Amino acid sequence: MALHDIDVLLVDLSLNQVRLLLAPTANLQEISIEHGWGSEFNKLAAELERLLGIT
Repeated sequence: MALHDIDVLLVDLSLNQVRLLLAPTANLQEISIEHGWGSEFNKLAAELERLLGIT
């Protein structure tokens, strides 16, 4: 499902799609938590949101 989310982002590269990809309940966060790098993902997501002006 996460690959589908990335494919959608590549087709529609918008801030809204980035926001959805980085959302706390999104597939990428779920995968990161399952594989032990949830904290790192959250830091990356926060930094991307800051750089892109997404709140």
